[in-house]
Order: sequence, then C-alpha cells, then structure tokens
Amino acid sequence: MPGISNEIREYVRKYIMSRSPGMYILLGRVIMKELGTDPAEAVIKKPRQLLEVLRNFYGDDMEAVFIFRSLFLKPLALLAGNPDLEEELYRASMWGCRPLIEVLGSNGVKIDSSVCED
Repeated sequence: MPGISNEIREYVRKYIMSRSPGMYILLGRVIMKELGTDPAEAVIKKPRQLLEVLRNFYGDDMEAVFIFRSLFLKPLALLAGNPDLEEELYRASMWGCRPLIEVLGSNGVKIDSSVCED
C-alpha cells in the first residue's frame, strides 16, 4: 500500500530528535492522543490539524507556527534539497495534505496522496 516511506518518516523524526529530543517525546504523546498518528506522519497526513494541536498546546499562535515551521516543515524542505522551500510548504500546508504533497512532489519528494487524512 502506498504511503509515507520509512525514509521520509525517519528523516523528519531524526531531524526533530536532533534539535529537541524531549520536545519530540512530549509532542509525540500529545499528537498521538489528538490525531492518532506520530508527529513525523502528522505533518504530511494532517498538517492543518497538527498546527491546531500545536496552537492548543502552546496557547500562542506565533509559537505554534514557529514550532510547526522550524521542527516539522524545515526537515521536509531539507529533504527536498531546498531549505528555502519552507515558506512554500507552510502556505501549501494551510490548504491541507494534498497541496503540501504537490509542492513536495514538484521538488523531488514523492508521496502518494492516498495518505491524506484531512
């Protein structure tokens, strides 16, 4: 069944763990409880819902957006080989999973849209 490759999941997970291991563990529990998936998959499968979970968790929109972009979208931009892609990924993610996957796909990171849950 098509989905998010282990390579992509592991890249995102390792990126977050290398920056803030405690945060990955803490947010992982919250995200799993709220969205039923781990953080490395939630950013792709349910990007808008993930941002909403972060907003509720932090109680501050600016902090939630900063965490969403720097810990969740940045590794996807780096995986695509373009650190400057973060802004475009952010804009696409506000429309949901499919637009996010389209941007990633046009930058060489192929993910089947059947993974989308939003």
